[in-house]
Amino acid sequence: MIRSSMSLCRLSIIPNELITLQSCLSSLHVWFCENGMALNPSKSDAILFGTAQHLKTMSSLTSVKIADSAIQFSDTVKILGVTLDSNLTLESHIKAISKSCFYHIRSFRQIRPSMDRSMAMAVASALVSARLDYVNSILFGCPQKHIYRLQRVQHVLARVVMQQAYRSSSSTELFKQLHSLPIEWLIRFKLATSTYKALHTGHPPYLTDLLQYHKSSVSTCSSTSQLLAIPGITHPLVLVPFTSLLREFGTPELLKFVNVKPWLHSDVT
Repeated sequence: MIRSSMSLCRLSIIPNELITLQSCLSSLHVWFCENGMALNPSKSDAILFGTAQHLKTMSSLTSVKIADSAIQFSDTVKILGVTLDSNLTLESHIKAISKSCFYHIRSFRQIRPSMDRSMAMAVASALVSARLDYVNSILFGCPQKHIYRLQRVQHVLARVVMQQAYRSSSSTELFKQLHSLPIEWLIRFKLATSTYKALHTGHPPYLTDLLQYHKSSVSTCSSTSQLLAIPGITHPLVLVPFTSLLREFGTPELLKFVNVKPWLHSDVT
């Protein structure tokens, strides 16, 4: 079973690029067959990324051909554990995380009395915290209502681990005892550490190559501060405030969204 992901085809010129995409997929299908492999159209997904306004103009596009089979466009697609929706709001992803975490918290609550605190913290970290931490850097700039949904999960988990009744003590105090950061700051910490590693280790190269130090044409107090340059944004997605992101952390974590227009994503199995 071979699974690949391709982000292709701007909506602004989608008719021509859709033909190109389908031609590439046909060539890929032939290559697979010649090498004893096969694409499975029944397990393939396709999705159009774009703003609501752009997607409305392309309402006539309903499918793309993969291996001579018409694959209907989906509203969401799951890649590497991340659920992407056509508008890239990540709302579906956050709902899925919240649902999964609360399921495990309910189960964990039943066995918590039989554990000591250190074991409870380890189990909570494995079952729930790991899900909250996974690729959470993509959530930077999401509306606060989405962050609050995940923060509520973290609050409930902390009270279960510490065996505290609701409102018996502040969440801030519980986080201190558990040596944990709130969701928003976990996201910021992930971005900051990713930037630091990219700058000082050169890995991963695809992020390091995007980092450029700011070069001022005049001498200022900040000239020696090693600030990172903020890239120009010609087609920003409103979901991610790149300017403030780079100003705070200089991170390129989400730079793949800079200078983009809506794209068609085809996930081929």
